[in-house]
Amino acid sequence: MRVFLSLCVVLVVLWSTVRSQEHSHSHHNHHDERVNGSLIFEENTDFAFRLYKHISALPGSQSQNVFFSPLSISVALSALSMGARGKTHQQLFEGLGFNATDITAEEVSQSFQSILENLNNKTDVDLSLGSTLFVGETFKPLPKFLESMKRYYHADGFSTDFTKTEEAKEQINKYVEEKTKGKITKLVENLDPQTLMYLISYIYFKGISADILQLKYSESVSMLLVLPGKGLQGVEEVVCRVHVAKWLRWMKRIKAKVFIPKFSIKTSYKLNDVLSGMGITDIFEDTAEFSGITDEQKVKVSEVVHQALLDVDESGATAAAATGVGLMPLSFVRYPVLRFDRPFMVIMFTKMRALLSLCVALVVLWSTVLSEDHSHSHGAGHDHHDDHVNNSLRIYEENGNFAFSLYKHISALPGSQSQNVFFSPLSISVALSALSMGTRGKTHQQLFEGLGFNATDITAEEVSQSFQSILENLNNKTEVTVSVGNALFINETFKPFPEFLENMKRYYYSEGFSTDFRKTEEAKEQINKYVEEKTGGKIAKILDEVDPLSVMYLISYIYFKGEWEIPFSSFLTKTEDFHVDDHTTVPVEMMVQERNFPVYHDEAISTHVLQLHYKGSASMLLVLPEKGLQGLEEVVCRKHFRKWMRSLTERTYTVHVPKLSIETSYQLKEVLYGMGITDIFEDADLTGISDERDLLVSKVVHKATLDVNEAGTVATAATGIEITTRSMMFPPPPDLKFDRPFMVFVINHDTRSILFMGKIQRP
Repeated sequence: MRVFLSLCVVLVVLWSTVRSQEHSHSHHNHHDERVNGSLIFEENTDFAFRLYKHISALPGSQSQNVFFSPLSISVALSALSMGARGKTHQQLFEGLGFNATDITAEEVSQSFQSILENLNNKTDVDLSLGSTLFVGETFKPLPKFLESMKRYYHADGFSTDFTKTEEAKEQINKYVEEKTKGKITKLVENLDPQTLMYLISYIYFKGISADILQLKYSESVSMLLVLPGKGLQGVEEVVCRVHVAKWLRWMKRIKAKVFIPKFSIKTSYKLNDVLSGMGITDIFEDTAEFSGITDEQKVKVSEVVHQALLDVDESGATAAAATGVGLMPLSFVRYPVLRFDRPFMVIMFTKMRALLSLCVALVVLWSTVLSEDHSHSHGAGHDHHDDHVNNSLRIYEENGNFAFSLYKHISALPGSQSQNVFFSPLSISVALSALSMGTRGKTHQQLFEGLGFNATDITAEEVSQSFQSILENLNNKTEVTVSVGNALFINETFKPFPEFLENMKRYYYSEGFSTDFRKTEEAKEQINKYVEEKTGGKIAKILDEVDPLSVMYLISYIYFKGEWEIPFSSFLTKTEDFHVDDHTTVPVEMMVQERNFPVYHDEAISTHVLQLHYKGSASMLLVLPEKGLQGLEEVVCRKHFRKWMRSLTERTYTVHVPKLSIETSYQLKEVLYGMGITDIFEDADLTGISDERDLLVSKVVHKATLDVNEAGTVATAATGIEITTRSMMFPPPPDLKFDRPFMVFVINHDTRSILFMGKIQRP
């Protein structure tokens, strides 16, 4: 059933005030207050009905219960108006239904004072109203404003540290819960750390029916239920204060049999858009004038929230409501908006340059490992280090090309055009490069060149030394959490060459474990548990099955966790549309931030580039094409990334970035085949691992995860290479499944590695 909200507030609360005042003693001052109270009742009741119509018009309200307290909202906004000046005050005053030619602002406050005193002194019902101010520790409201709040609106006052958002939220919610006797427990769900002051207005009512047929709680309070003959919408469109007065005037006592449902309703509204629709807009804008609250800085209203509850049963009714008004500093300039509401690319990297380690997703995340250009020069050691730097630079260039090639082949798979893609090129490169140490002849040449390396420019040992330097650099990060490594799970009867094992440990930080692959479930659990531990619990099941003929499993993992240098405020996060294509939109949680950002517009390919810094030396690059992601995917390469990094310039923007949570899982056999790496799967020469002649790679599996929220990012990936005897039959690769649209890169600057890369089709 749909509850006629105003009837609970106007008739249960405001009407009780008017009735009680009519029977009061008539000395002169009280007579003035009664007249002003009548004005408030009439004009503010009009506000209540207008508020009802605007709330009922909200999306979803047509088929939902509606219940709120106009009195609680009126008290909060009227209290706020004491601090408003100029056009802001005029708009708020008139929006509440008052006319400055008929009643002054002080008379309105005096009338509300009288109403609050009257209601709080009721003895025949349990009724309480009040207000409070939660004031930021560094914010200093004018003494006159605080005195007026206490005098007219019975306001309490509390000092609050809004920078500790969770503690401040708990403080406010606990207060409201106490004042509404446990009925409103979570008025505030998000708090912006920039909040300066929070104004709360609450109301609690509990009445016991003396006569259920009359729905009468006491001599001064009753409930009116309105039942339309032809549907509620027609009544909603025309009902106003005049109708209520008419109904009350013409009511007669007759004998009737009534059927009334028991009901319990809880509602929650954010009133910013509702009040704006009623013409109260200035309080939310940068033009807001609240010099009556403070003369130290400009402030505006950030939010007006309202929650209400109504329980009706055989014994009576309980109703509670609370209204919250948040104030925060205003910005003086309207900045251009960069809205990531369509497919885009994401790149994450650290600050020293960047060896892209692409990770596939229609959000493209790059992870880059940078050269150690800032190291100290120590004689011969310096020369040796320079060799590593030069080799790392070559890896950055050549293996960066491998990452983009890998991305394009994955994106070209059936279904990838409309699916998210996310992977770690670094994890895959490390796994295949480690494997290459055990390959010989044509198999080695094909794998080496497939990774983007040219034997005339760099040797296999130099590649391994460079990866050693990259892994060492990443694992020594202190500002962000980065962990990269490898492991060999070796069958109990299989004996790899000691040199291969030593090189795996030396260059690729590999651990080694003995495994009985004949016990497939135990072997699978052993490997999955290892990967789960190394990826912080994010990848719990890299293997779905293990072949009992396996002789060795090579695992490469990467775990990245970074906190934003300047976190997004969860208070500003809201649901917005994400445009998957010209015909499809999906709702997403969009994070919003307004400040200086490194940005660049690449006119050659009509693309916006935004850099978001993590604490320390890492950052993420978001790449937003103007005309669809497919065109960008077809042309983007390592050269574009280098150009973007050179061209980024600090500018003030309002950015909208979706929260992300991506999990991908796929086999790379088909992808590597498409890139010309075939021998390892069918005619392999792996005699650098063991002198057994019938070894080959049976499958290469890869899983990756990406979580982006207001606090930062967590990205993980793991690659597994299974080596078996030649007689084994290979299962077909599973389908790739991704769940968001745009490109993503996670990059480490120090080693210039692309840690992750991808595309996201549906956030």
